[in-house]
Amino acid sequence: MNAWSLLFIALLLAYVIYGIVKTMRNKNLSPLHKLVWIIVIVSIPLLGTSAYLRSSFTPRRF
Repeated sequence: MNAWSLLFIALLLAYVIYGIVKTMRNKNLSPLHKLVWIIVIVSIPLLGTSAYLRSSFTPRRF
C-alpha cells in the first residue's frame, strides 16, 4: 500500500465516523431512524454518509 491509499482510507474512515456522530447527535430522529441511517452508513460508507449529510442539511439563517 502506498501513501495515497492510506490517506484515502483515513479520510474515508474519518468521513464515516463524522456521519455516524452527526446521526447519533440529531435530536429530530427517532431511535429507529437513527439505527436505519447507521446501518446505511456502515453498509455503503461513501454513499450512505453523503446521503445522510445531504438529507439533514439545513442552511444557516443570519
